[in-house]
Order: sequence, then C-alpha cells, then structure tokens
Amino acid sequence: RLLTFVYYMTPSEWDAELDGGALRMYSPIMEQKKDEKNNNDNDNKDYDSHYFDVIPYADRLVVFRSDLMEHKVMPSLRRDRMAITVWLYGRVVCRGLYSGISGGLDNATTSENNSADKNNHGNSSRLPPSLPISKHET
Repeated sequence: RLLTFVYYMTPSEWDAELDGGALRMYSPIMEQKKDEKNNNDNDNKDYDSHYFDVIPYADRLVVFRSDLMEHKVMPSLRRDRMAITVWLYGRVVCRGLYSGISGGLDNATTSENNSADKNNHGNSSRLPPSLPISKHET
C-alpha cells in the first residue's frame, strides 16, 4: 500500500474521550530512531510519546502515505465507528528524502531499475503500474 484514504461517517456528536476510535499516527522520523535505539537498548519511551491521534469526526477525510507512516486504529469505546477506507497499491519508482527511513522506501525500486515496467506497465505482475513520483516531490 502506498496511499490510504479514510473518510469518517461517524455521528456528528462523536466524543473523543467517551467514544474513542482515533487513528493513531506515529512519526516516521521517530520510527527510524526507534530502530536505532533497538540496536543499543530496549528503551522505546521516546518513540511511544511521538504520535498524534486523528479523531474520527463526521465528514473528515484523512489521507496519508501508508508505506511511510506507522499507524493503528484505537478501539471504539461506546459505539461503532463508521468509515470508508480506500488503499492505493503500487510501486515507488524513485527514492527521495525518506529513503533512509526503516520500513519505508529502502526496498523500493528506483526508476533506473524500473525501465522494463515503463514499456509493459506491469502487465506481467499483479501490481498496478508504478506511480510517477518525481524526486523533487518526496
């Protein structure tokens, strides 16, 4: 997955404290620091404190790079959370600013290695064609 879209259709009086159900987003930079700390010690308190919660208020659309942003859905506490989620799959065609982030683009193919895909648009695989992401956009 490269992109995730979440559109919330929760009741308009949704309460963050009483209803819960937030989308917890972790900083990609802190993910890299967590991996570095795991090599030195098991203290991940710094990583665990670097997140933000997106409250599922009605008519809210959240879009993020799911290959770069660690996330999890917190439990709903008193009623069901309603949402539509769309995932866009594809391959990154070049590495950019975030190429050093662990779990991010390290395993991505570069545009030089993807020249065969430009001709057949990935017809030989189950994945859709690569997304045209330029180096200056990342």
